[in-house]
Amino acid sequence: MFIRSMIACFFLLGLNACITPGYTHIGKDIDGKTYSMTRMSFTAEGYTEGRCEIEVFSRSYERNGKTAVCGYLQSPIERACEGLGYGVDDMTFAWFNAATFGLNGQAISSASFFEYKNQKSEVPCIQTQTPWKQEFESAKPQVIGGYVVIGL
Repeated sequence: MFIRSMIACFFLLGLNACITPGYTHIGKDIDGKTYSMTRMSFTAEGYTEGRCEIEVFSRSYERNGKTAVCGYLQSPIERACEGLGYGVDDMTFAWFNAATFGLNGQAISSASFFEYKNQKSEVPCIQTQTPWKQEFESAKPQVIGGYVVIGL
């Protein structure tokens, strides 16, 4: 019985590590900074299936020895999310809440901090728990996820 309890405890601790975002919000970004753009596709399934293409903008920098990231989403590319039986915004936020943000193939944090940006809004910034590496400054950002189930 003790061994089962220990296994369950380790499982719950591991599950909690997967659920926590791995970052702290540190404010909004200053205008005029340069962002890397990644065009990516993601898929959702539910009552109907759909695939969206979206542009993700981000920049990484060092803050107190840790990796900080500012980033935002452009609205999905026109006609790239057709055929969905539910809102594109719902699918997008569900997908990014379940995805991981990475640099140079290393997972940095949850991608849940990304928000849409219009011309007048500011860009959210986070500080991760990942120690800063100089190579992150020029690294191509990646958002890694899978299928998202919505509406079931």
